[in-house]
Amino acid sequence: MQEARLSFIDIAKGLLMMLVIIHHAPLIVEMLGYNDTVYHTIDSYKYWYIPFFMPAFFIVTGYCTKIKKEQKLWQLILKNLKILILPGFILGLISYWMRPESTTNPIEYISFILERLIKDGSPVLWFLPALFVVRIIYWTCERYVSCKYCEYIKPLFYLLLVVMGCYMSVLRVPEYWNMWHAFTLCIFVYMGKILRERGLTNRICIICTILFIGSTLTFRAMHHRIPFITAVMATGVHEIPFYLWFSTTGSIMALGISKWINSCKPIEYLGRGSLIIYCLHDKYMSIIYTYGLGNFLEKSIALSILNFVFAMILLIALMALSIYILNLKYIRVIIGKFETKYF
Repeated sequence: MQEARLSFIDIAKGLLMMLVIIHHAPLIVEMLGYNDTVYHTIDSYKYWYIPFFMPAFFIVTGYCTKIKKEQKLWQLILKNLKILILPGFILGLISYWMRPESTTNPIEYISFILERLIKDGSPVLWFLPALFVVRIIYWTCERYVSCKYCEYIKPLFYLLLVVMGCYMSVLRVPEYWNMWHAFTLCIFVYMGKILRERGLTNRICIICTILFIGSTLTFRAMHHRIPFITAVMATGVHEIPFYLWFSTTGSIMALGISKWINSCKPIEYLGRGSLIIYCLHDKYMSIIYTYGLGNFLEKSIALSILNFVFAMILLIALMALSIYILNLKYIRVIIGKFETKYF
């Protein structure tokens, strides 16, 4: 029997995807050659959400993952190839083709796709291959490491992975299938499991919210950099304690806000389609600004604010439509929604 969905988890994923979109909007505007004051201002507030919006997805994964004793490793790999790598590959192809600057030469296109698939696990995306690697590491550890000292050994093991991932990134060791990203984010899946077992209480959420806001204000006032890991690994080995601090407190704050909201059908709908939004949103934004809204940038502050608001509304509408279309009966195979006798 399929377990009922937790509405606050879908709300959390929906809110986190909105933060991802807000974060990417100024980057895309700048990439397209615009120098807009309002978008620069929006980008200047990124340290209020960038430390946690990706780790929070891994905490959600751990919170929702239950290891099945009867599941084999090969079944886990095939299942995650189906629900992560296959959608990432197909939607990555689509999103790359949608880019205004993408090549029209079929040989260059195929060569680029194959090279990125072998090296990164996806044509243009980093998060899904990293999550794929994380799930295999987490499953293996939870499935086969069992002793009375596990509650001490496992956190140390995941912390060692964080150190290794940051160290390899600093040394610029070549990364395949976003392995170093996976190492630095695996610990959050374990945190999600602990939160599920011990309870995500309102008290914990409030304390973490106060700690995150207070720490962010302190770091910003002291002009210290707040470490984070997204597609860019902006965390040095010496910054790992601060990275874990901001990522953990911020993620629990986000989950607490989601529990407080409790029910919101539009946000839940976006949360259920978070994979689709992640794969396609930046390419939609590139098209929106290249062929329309870009003409209204750098005019005035009021016009740029309206530009941003309209862009977000239009993008959310397009994403909602994409979620609906890709979940249709004969199309949903693209996002890995099909049954097999093995998993």
